[in-house]
Amino acid sequence: GAIARLRLCRRGEAIHFSIEDTGKASLAASPLREGHGLRNIGERLRVVGGRIDIAAGSESGLTVSGEVPRSSPAAG
Repeated sequence: GAIARLRLCRRGEAIHFSIEDTGKASLAASPLREGHGLRNIGERLRVVGGRIDIAAGSESGLTVSGEVPRSSPAAG
């Protein structure tokens, strides 16, 4: 079966995250092409000054990574 790894790390004023799985998904069949889940997450992160990246995994599957500021620009 597939294995998933979650990594969280605080670097300065941001929280970095990475979720990697070893499943059979590919970028061609990415959830970004159908539905709104990861697209909505990306929009919500951008609103608070964060980002999300989606790439092919190192072996197979996908890696979703990004960062979230510890304090939102909207919070002042």
